[in-house]
Amino acid sequence: MPANLNTKSLKQFCLRKIALCFDSFWMKSFNEQFKDVPRILYVIGPFDHMTNETVQDLINSLIDVNRLKAVHFQLLLQESVVRLDLSKAPKPAVSDSVLKVIALRCPRLRYLDLSRSAVSPRSLSDLLKQLPELQHLDLSFTKCNDQMLSLLGHYCPKLHRLQLANTPVTDCGMFSLCRAPSAEIGCKKLVHIDILDTSVKQNGVAHCLYNLPNLHYLRHHNIIGAIQADMDMKIESGEDITPYKLKQITATGDVSNIRREVWSSFPNVVELSLIADFKAVDMTAIGSLKHLKVLTLEYKIFGRGAPDTGLTVAETVTQLFAKIGKQLEKLSLLAFFPRDFFPLRPYCTKLKELYIWYFEDDERLEGLQENRLCYGNLIKCEAYCGELRNCCLKQTGLLAILKGAPNLETLSIDNLDEMENDELLEIYSVNPLKRIKNIRFKGCNDIDTDVLYPLLDGENDLQNLDLTGCNDISKRNIKDLLDYAKQNHLNISITWS
Repeated sequence: MPANLNTKSLKQFCLRKIALCFDSFWMKSFNEQFKDVPRILYVIGPFDHMTNETVQDLINSLIDVNRLKAVHFQLLLQESVVRLDLSKAPKPAVSDSVLKVIALRCPRLRYLDLSRSAVSPRSLSDLLKQLPELQHLDLSFTKCNDQMLSLLGHYCPKLHRLQLANTPVTDCGMFSLCRAPSAEIGCKKLVHIDILDTSVKQNGVAHCLYNLPNLHYLRHHNIIGAIQADMDMKIESGEDITPYKLKQITATGDVSNIRREVWSSFPNVVELSLIADFKAVDMTAIGSLKHLKVLTLEYKIFGRGAPDTGLTVAETVTQLFAKIGKQLEKLSLLAFFPRDFFPLRPYCTKLKELYIWYFEDDERLEGLQENRLCYGNLIKCEAYCGELRNCCLKQTGLLAILKGAPNLETLSIDNLDEMENDELLEIYSVNPLKRIKNIRFKGCNDIDTDVLYPLLDGENDLQNLDLTGCNDISKRNIKDLLDYAKQNHLNISITWS
């Protein structure tokens, strides 16, 4: 049975109360005496001795109640703040004036997240000059430009992690960031760079690989192509090719023409994400990645001219899973047919997380007689079936997995319009889902609430039940579920529309 209702902690209650009366009480004296003062170095007030964690919690509380303003940072920011996350703040609250306050008050800042803010490049540049201790910087979806990357190379030598996704930076900015005039200057300690959806091309990526020897993660749509280009450049110049230290690789470009030896050049990779036509890729070469734990495969045909192995998608990918399936902990299969997923299941029994996005399949898998599979480590399973029509749970290949996943905590099945009550009861009969916390059956039109009461009565930790778009469930059915949960004091959220 889901856990009993609990109340907010005293800390959460107090933070919310402070946030709600922040302007009317805590800011009252400041607004009366200093509102028009252009530059204030320090404010002695009620928030002088708060810990960094409490400052962040109060900022988050102001965001939650939609009260955060730029002027609030005059009271909240102190020299003790070394970690600041403003990624969820409304854009008017994170203005150029706020960056000036950060520069004055937080010289020891090590972590800064300004993603999705609308501050000007000039203000960002002025701020970066004042943060020599910075180690983590997130400027995704901002106006960050090449000039700022040049400043980072000069003023932030301790930077370890830099996120620049969806910014206007180019190859020139990467040259300035990676290769400063002297060995003592520059972001040589960078281990993580995200430059997905920027104007950085293959040359800029290759420059990062060549000049940042400690790089573990580089996110770019053509990263594997850049590795091949970097290897070719080293071969032409007579340099030795040493293995890359990359541990995470995301490649959204075509990899069908990548040579076999390129795949073995990053043996330490733990996480790999590929978009590819798997009939045109040597998947057995990827099988040499013995440390791979997280794998995302999206099936896509890039056009004519790519080589063809002569095998089906299922046969090609099965060759890979036969080698590395048992070492995988997280697997995402996007745009896959159910018939291509079936042969993979016995190889991936140590998975902790499984994500599948199914494509429509004209071939129906009928007359299936299969034993349940043992997926004892699986804690999260999500499947999007919006492209499938007239397909039940068994025909997706998930039924046998769910029956053998006793430690499942999150189950999400979207738009499987013929998932049946009997299939869910069949799962309960062998796997009572004792550790389940979150269930989502969005757009599953053939189920009704009768099959859900065993979950409310069972021994589990169910907290969230999403039944959005389930057409066979009425408003009256939902009211009965909510009344039952209330009568039994269950701490569960039920969503339906």
